[in-house]
Amino acid sequence: MEHLLQSVSDLRPYPLKGIVLVGMGESAWDLMARTFAQGQWWKRLGYELWGINASGYAFRCDKVWSIHDASTMQDIFDELDESCPEAPDGVDPTWMRDLPEVPVVCGEYVKEVKNCLVYPLETVAKAYQTDNFGSTIDYMLAFAGLCPGMEHIWSYGTDFNFHGREDEIEMRRHCVKYWQGRLAERGIQCHFPAGSKLLDDGTYYGFKQEPEFDMEMASGC
Repeated sequence: MEHLLQSVSDLRPYPLKGIVLVGMGESAWDLMARTFAQGQWWKRLGYELWGINASGYAFRCDKVWSIHDASTMQDIFDELDESCPEAPDGVDPTWMRDLPEVPVVCGEYVKEVKNCLVYPLETVAKAYQTDNFGSTIDYMLAFAGLCPGMEHIWSYGTDFNFHGREDEIEMRRHCVKYWQGRLAERGIQCHFPAGSKLLDDGTYYGFKQEPEFDMEMASGC
């Protein structure tokens, strides 16, 4: 039976206070360090851990996101089957086939993926009136912004620091920052570990001396 999402509430039918996104970039180590020190801190806060692609195999995620169409996913499976016919320790290189009890959100239904859920692209795109989706992270952020009660989003391992792909990385980075702005409009705070490539230097362009004022929203804005 195909698992199709008809709306956002089908994937997350109850309010969600926050999420922790994790990819496989360098700052994923910050999440590991924080987890070693504090345990599964996100659960105590009522958050979920959402993994991006292979990070869903490296971390015990509540959901895994790999937003590609069925044809692309099949190409990935075929390539991995050919390059890794016998994975070490019996691990299937196409790990999404065997994630137990973990929903995997894809762009289209993929029959080989257990617990496959289809991303509700039309619903999300119409809600925001945009087609500005440059990476799986964008889809995740947009979806999170529609979850009732969402307040905080932490991102680890989403560093966009792949060497040799600077133009592509810069485009994707700008898309993520666009979605940060869209979430800020909804009162949702985005958090990143120190040194993340998604953070700017925190300065005001055009000012030699840093302006000082209370960031609380002015009356009437």
